[in-house]
Amino acid sequence: AGPRVISQAEELSRYLKLLEAIAGRSTYAALLYQYPSACARVGRVLAASRWSADYVVRHPIVLDELVDARSTEMDDFTPVDWSKWRERQINYLRDAHHGAVFRLLVADLDGRFAVERLADQLSALADAVIAEVLDLAWASLPNHPDEPPKFAVIGYGKLGGKELGYQSDLDIVFLYDDPNPDADVIYSRLVRRMMSMLTVQTSSGKLFDVDLRLRPNGENGLAVCSFEMFSRF
Repeated sequence: AGPRVISQAEELSRYLKLLEAIAGRSTYAALLYQYPSACARVGRVLAASRWSADYVVRHPIVLDELVDARSTEMDDFTPVDWSKWRERQINYLRDAHHGAVFRLLVADLDGRFAVERLADQLSALADAVIAEVLDLAWASLPNHPDEPPKFAVIGYGKLGGKELGYQSDLDIVFLYDDPNPDADVIYSRLVRRMMSMLTVQTSSGKLFDVDLRLRPNGENGLAVCSFEMFSRF
């Protein structure tokens, strides 16, 4: 069966909802005006179903995809592989962090920060990045437990003292306190994911250099250890 035919009144109603959603975003209105082919594709999406029309209205940012050549390249021969999407997600975090550091730098150059206050801001930003990386890494683990990880990232050095500078690395230790018999395997995987997200160089650069030498047994020790083991240490 072909696509469902909708009335002109229904089609107009869907267009009006979209125009209302982007009324305050001149960029999207200009996009539809400047790219007739994109406008035509929007029309097909709006006419396809009520769900697809509502989706565009709720998330108008997807209109950017209409001027991305990749949106016209997908077909039956496109590999079923979304691994690059995960890198894109990581890059978003990198870009957001770089933007935040730049805002702090501009304020610093304008003389609006005391040295101690700038260190507070950079340290709090690092804490926020670590928390976000932890959430992303945990969610990406296959068959991870449904409950939140029983896990902590302990900051030492400048991070622990809230004295981070622009080029400071992170001195951290990873601990877990979980009775799960597979805890060592689960949290070892979690730490590997986190270290990759924090330190691997991508097209958007990297987040931080990380130093784990303060963990038990130094460079030869496990990347993550139990709270009990760390207490004995």
